Amino acid sequence: MRLILLSLVCLLLAACSPAVYVTPGAGDVLPVEAQRVIDRATATAAAVATQDAQATATDQSARETSTAAALGTLGALAARQTEVALSLTQGAGLAASTDTQAARTQAAQQTQAWATPTAAAMRAAATAQAAQDARRTAQAENVGKFWQTIRFIFAALLIVGGLTVIAVIAFDRVTAVRIARLAQQAVIAREAFRLLPPGHWAEWQPAEGYQVYALPGLLDAPATVIENAPTAPNRSHEWRQAVRLFCWWGDRYGFGIAKLGASGAAVVSDPAWRVLSKMLKGAGVLVDAPIPGQKGRTTTWADDWNYRRLFDDLGHGRLALPFPADDDPPKVAFTVPNMTTQLAQPDKTTQ
Repeated sequence: MRLILLSLVCLLLAACSPAVYVTPGAGDVLPVEAQRVIDRATATAAAVATQDAQATATDQSARETSTAAALGTLGALAARQTEVALSLTQGAGLAASTDTQAARTQAAQQTQAWATPTAAAMRAAATAQAAQDARRTAQAENVGKFWQTIRFIFAALLIVGGLTVIAVIAFDRVTAVRIARLAQQAVIAREAFRLLPPGHWAEWQPAEGYQVYALPGLLDAPATVIENAPTAPNRSHEWRQAVRLFCWWGDRYGFGIAKLGASGAAVVSDPAWRVLSKMLKGAGVLVDAPIPGQKGRTTTWADDWNYRRLFDDLGHGRLALPFPADDDPPKVAFTVPNMTTQLAQPDKTTQ
């Protein structure tokens, strides 16, 4: 800008210099020449003025342009300065934020580093945690097993209680049935034998009903006292009664000692069985017959003999047996027939 102004000043001085320093020629100056000089000076002045105007316009334009450029430059500089200031402010903010974040990160890292356990501490913590988990698992399993055991015991008690109730009810029913059966057998036992005064007795037969037999003597006969009579008792009646009872039991259970002895009906002892069976075999009432389909022999009725014929023939004297007059008759039980005689011993009343 200064160079432009300096150039304009130099041009102005050069234009004005002829008017100031023109020296006329020798002699006087004519009017035409003066007019010419004036015109030349006027033209020069106009040119100078024009140049000055142009220079002024150029200078003004240059100034305006310079001013505009300066203003643009200043605006650009201000904008750049503002941008730089904003960048600096943003950089400062970022730096401050970075510093703050770095401080926080450093604090967090320091805190984390302080709080981060070592490898040994981590292993110890993992071991403790595993032990605690195992203890909790074992405790939960123990609790589960405990309640499972309680449920099992409760179910077992229910089952045992139910079975006990069923067993008690079944035992009660069986006992009631057995008691009723025993009561029925007792009734049968009470009614099996009856005395029919004055001289008969009755025996109950399941298929035939009561069978009536004569007693050896009258029940209500008056006693006869014979003075100076021998005191020796007559044992023939007792022997006949023993033979009747022996044959009665033998007819129902068999004449073997296993049937009538202690292991069977238990109505006669072994010596008494030997005496009576030998006597009846000798009279032809009993015989030893082979057992069908088995080895050995057993004592049974002879041909055409049974209890009814024995009773009739022995009572009417058609059967004479060698009764010893001086020996006591063998003991044979007089009892009520029992359906379970082979399992339980009957009540015994000796005659």
